[in-house]
Amino acid sequence: MAKKILIIDDEKDIADITAFKFKQKGFDVILAHGGKDGLKMAQSEGPDLILLDEKMPEMDGFQVCAALKADGELKAIPVIMFTARTSDEIDQDSCQEAGFDDVITKLADFEDLLAKVNTLLNET
Repeated sequence: MAKKILIIDDEKDIADITAFKFKQKGFDVILAHGGKDGLKMAQSEGPDLILLDEKMPEMDGFQVCAALKADGELKAIPVIMFTARTSDEIDQDSCQEAGFDDVITKLADFEDLLAKVNTLLNET
């Protein structure tokens, strides 16, 4: 059975392209275009992994991740921060405090993202 990835990103083009690439690799993909919608989708769809944009209106990625990790039914789902910032610009301590399992930039090679996803999915 295909693993299910929830992509939460307010940038529709980036979300669509990323979803297309994961679908080509055999994943089931669900899209949410905001933090509140993403939380609802996580609760209703039970994804195997969440790719979460850092900066969004309403709720940013840190708020969404903290809410996911505070939910008894969702806290075990791996969450990767998907950010436009470079690794040098990211506060790793804040990411850990919020509960992110990993961080990757949107400019990274898709194969790097795929490797991180597969690693986290194999650990769960």
